[in-house]
Amino acid sequence: MGIRRKKNDPLEKREKEIKSRLTEVHARIKQLSLELHNGSRTPQRTQTGTDYRSRPQSTPYPPQEDFIFEHVNSDRVRNLNSENTPAHFNHRGVRKFDPFNAWRRLKNLFRDTRPSNPQLVSFLAAGSIQGLRPLRYESRVARNRFIVLVLIFVVVLYGIFAFFTMR
Repeated sequence: MGIRRKKNDPLEKREKEIKSRLTEVHARIKQLSLELHNGSRTPQRTQTGTDYRSRPQSTPYPPQEDFIFEHVNSDRVRNLNSENTPAHFNHRGVRKFDPFNAWRRLKNLFRDTRPSNPQLVSFLAAGSIQGLRPLRYESRVARNRFIVLVLIFVVVLYGIFAFFTMR
């Protein structure tokens, strides 16, 4: 059929639709802002839920001078998690060996990072997005490809070993 033809990707199609809609919205915003600056159209007021001006006047907010802000020493909070405190250095200024932090850094090297969008990851794993293969299928194909390549490698090594031992 179409060997060199690219398959339709539903995500790219949706992306194009969204981009075209976005350009339409930007054009509409630009048109409205030009009308507003030219004065040909007066902005209309729309009702969105409750109006903040219709608040009863019996419970007014206190004036701005009544608010009291307390100074908080944020250095104390920042230094709790800091690894560059004076306790981490010896009398010569060299950093001390900290086995707990070393173990934590080693564990973090082998720990998976949390995905930024876990719902997308679950959709990809389940195959919920139409047109994309599920992650199970892709991992099975990769595993089978690896097994076939290892078998070919073993056969080639056996052939080389048999060639040199027959002489």
